[in-house]
Amino acid sequence: MRGEERLWYFAVTGLVLFAIGGVLAAAFYRGGWWDEYATIYFTNYSIPLGAAWTKLWPTDTNPPFFYFIARLWLDLTGPALFERRLVNAVALAFLLAWLISAARRRPWHRPFLSGLALFAFSGHFFIWYFPEYRGYFWQYCAAIVFLGSASIGYLDRDDDPDVFQMIALFVLITFHEMTAIYTAFILLPLLAVEVYRRSYRRVIWPILVVSFGFLLLLPFIWLQSHQFKSIVTQVSWILPTAPITAIREIAAFLFDDIGRNRTACFAACLIPFIPACRPDRPTASLMLIIAGAACASTIFVLILNHHHPLVVERYFCFLAVELIVFLALLIGPSLLSQPLFAALVIGSAAIYLGHGCTAMARDGRMLGDARTVARIVSQCPATRVHALIWLPANSGSVDPTYRLSIGEDQVAVKSLAAIYHIKLLPVVPDDPSTCPVIYWAALRTTAIEQYEHDDDAIRAVDDALGGGLSKTALAHAKLVDTYLHMSSILVVAPAAIRLSERNGGG
Repeated sequence: MRGEERLWYFAVTGLVLFAIGGVLAAAFYRGGWWDEYATIYFTNYSIPLGAAWTKLWPTDTNPPFFYFIARLWLDLTGPALFERRLVNAVALAFLLAWLISAARRRPWHRPFLSGLALFAFSGHFFIWYFPEYRGYFWQYCAAIVFLGSASIGYLDRDDDPDVFQMIALFVLITFHEMTAIYTAFILLPLLAVEVYRRSYRRVIWPILVVSFGFLLLLPFIWLQSHQFKSIVTQVSWILPTAPITAIREIAAFLFDDIGRNRTACFAACLIPFIPACRPDRPTASLMLIIAGAACASTIFVLILNHHHPLVVERYFCFLAVELIVFLALLIGPSLLSQPLFAALVIGSAAIYLGHGCTAMARDGRMLGDARTVARIVSQCPATRVHALIWLPANSGSVDPTYRLSIGEDQVAVKSLAAIYHIKLLPVVPDDPSTCPVIYWAALRTTAIEQYEHDDDAIRAVDDALGGGLSKTALAHAKLVDTYLHMSSILVVAPAAIRLSERNGGG
């Protein structure tokens, strides 16, 4: 191995270790937000597993398998948010195990694998979703393993599928509907190639895995279809987008997901014009399959988006991985032969990685909401704080055993209040005396558009209390800014106390 190659692999390894350390720090320091508290709600251990499957999990739009894994993870760790987030370390270990195994078993693919690792560990998806208690990081790692392993098997004309690839395929099929769509679009042409090559084991095993995953999902889909509409009136946290706007937003997502690496993008445009750097025919055909599947699946998603909004970054993790694999196939070998170019690419990745992890670690999110309440209480210790639970418009159909006792709203507010030792009182009409009264609720994102103005939110709080606030209390009510309007902090202050109308909770 030449000195330049050793230096390159050493640099990529260093970048990977830097990325792991950075996201671990971000996971420790970063504040929580609505989606993560929703995961805590869905993994509540006080609800038996059978009841969670039949009554709790069908109220969510996502399949339940990440929640099942997250419950098992709680047997090994504590309930703190950082400990819960470390469930993503399992997916990370799976990705690392495949990368190390593939590099040892297929040393001729190390240029591709090193390029894949470079983009995978320095992109927005890795930085943003490891420090988040959701299942999207699992999907991201599974997509890298699946498509990376499938690419190696395609190029080497393997007769048997990789075990890592089959495990990753199961995750992709069962964890999220959008990821399953993108997986299906790339799986079909790959299976067609294997049929043409008569590598039937590489056809049968993926079909068996997909079938098994679908059979596991069927009973849950039945439960979800019968319960979801009765519990949530509409899924409207994604804003509608016109086709051109949607394409622009997806393109912006993808640029972030490769770490905004302009040097790599420039090289990708330049390499087709340099004969010595062009991919060979098998690699070019694989890249054509990946690009075609990515375009076809995205067109299909845009058609669906026309009828129901779907354009949100986390839904496009598989598309991001398709771009990452495409770039690794295209410029991975050239990085070994062009030291200056390689230094620019990895330098750009390191800068984006460092900036991103620092930003994540400093992101207080909904911790700022708790800090705002704690500051008001510290200014006037007799301040009373009431935890308000928001319910859907058709809350009469909700089973109070599950909704009122452990609803996402209450989980979020209780978790945040515990950090600053804020005592929460039951929700009752309460006029201030010498100190303010605070009504604190974690709003569902579906309510953002409903309460654009302070007066609307104040009236909504009063309605939730049965119209119990006096006219004097309403006259002195102030709504405090919170993180992305994810909370509603209504401060009812006595006339003698002047509070800033906008305190900034983010």
